Amino acid sequence: MVVTVSLVALGILGIVATAQWRRGNWLRTGRWMVRNASPPFVIALPLVSGLVISLGFSFVWPVAVVATAPLAAGALVLMITSARR
Repeated sequence: MVVTVSLVALGILGIVATAQWRRGNWLRTGRWMVRNASPPFVIALPLVSGLVISLGFSFVWPVAVVATAPLAAGALVLMITSARR
């Protein structure tokens, strides 16, 4: 249960961070992520956040695995296509 709560909280934090960046807040954190992680990861962060939330729910509710697989594929495709641009 602790893993589920941690993953869901981490996923929600990613969604909140994306919303804050679009408002013009937390830009220093966003720049740090672009420098130290990768720009494609920052672009795919909302989708990856959904993936982490779905993964957390799959520990409690096994049917959530159905949502986890397409989200993982979508995140990979988005990161690959944004890296090519």
